[in-house]
Amino acid sequence: LRIDDVDASDDYLLLSDRANRVLLYSLRTGDVLERYFGDRVSLSRASGLFSMQTEEGKLVLFDLASRRRIQEYSFPGRIRSTFSKDGKRLFVLTAQQQAYLLEVPPRTTATK
Repeated sequence: LRIDDVDASDDYLLLSDRANRVLLYSLRTGDVLERYFGDRVSLSRASGLFSMQTEEGKLVLFDLASRRRIQEYSFPGRIRSTFSKDGKRLFVLTAQQQAYLLEVPPRTTATK
């Protein structure tokens, strides 16, 4: 397992590796709660949300506690993203050096 990034919030730990996997663990139990295929994970402690690139140019926003998809976005090429400190906005930068500032939907809009 070659780890690229690790971040934690409350009971949750998000780990991404070089095999294009993102693992969500419970810190309390040590159990793997969810496995995703993707990379370039960004976590917001303030909003309880995380995002990841699931394929080139596709950014998916998830609710951390429910693990439900909230929103999907498409961009040209590879991307990097980070949340604002308050978790209400998501800054996205593409490989073509285009920048986007997205308003994050409230957690109550989470769907399966």
